Amino acid sequence: MQGIIGKKIGMSALYQNGVRVPVSLILAGPCTVLQKKPSPKNGKSVYLVGFEEKLEKRTRKPEIGLFKKVQVKPLAFLKEFKSESEYQIGQQYDVSIFENEKMVKVTGISKGRGFIGAVKRFNKTIGPQSHGNTTKRAPGSLGNRSFPGWVFKGKPLPGHMGDVQVTIQHLKVMRVNKEKNLLALEGSVPGANQGIVYIYKNTINKN
Repeated sequence: MQGIIGKKIGMSALYQNGVRVPVSLILAGPCTVLQKKPSPKNGKSVYLVGFEEKLEKRTRKPEIGLFKKVQVKPLAFLKEFKSESEYQIGQQYDVSIFENEKMVKVTGISKGRGFIGAVKRFNKTIGPQSHGNTTKRAPGSLGNRSFPGWVFKGKPLPGHMGDVQVTIQHLKVMRVNKEKNLLALEGSVPGANQGIVYIYKNTINKN
């Protein structure tokens, strides 16, 4: 399978050759195969998989029909992945698909920061810190006065920061724990703790 759905647990550390390495712990799977459809581009099959059970009363009726057809409990998070191997409907797979992988990429939703000023949002230089100055963290000049008479598109200004989809590539796989379905990746991954992430194999992503 090309990838798996997981949940970010938090940060920890491992020691490699006497060096302390920060790692992100991810609860990767198990995921259940719900649907299969052929891919018209490269001949690989596309599978719809689900992760983490949820209450039926919080499930939409079309989804309830899908889950009853597969004879599984309602699942909260759904995602399509490509695969060169064949999987049966209702079959489960887990973090063991990354046992022979050295690098993976992770996609998630970054932490929301709310409404942020231009200094923190775009790392702009602050104004003078002398007594009486009123523009210490102001965005500064916005444009010309008479011509063209408007602010250019893309000008770094205060606004909403975070809460966007972020992908980090080439994350090193430090450890795979099949018993607890835990995946330890070197460095940080996008999102807050308990956030949903999608982990992809590095080899298939190049196609």
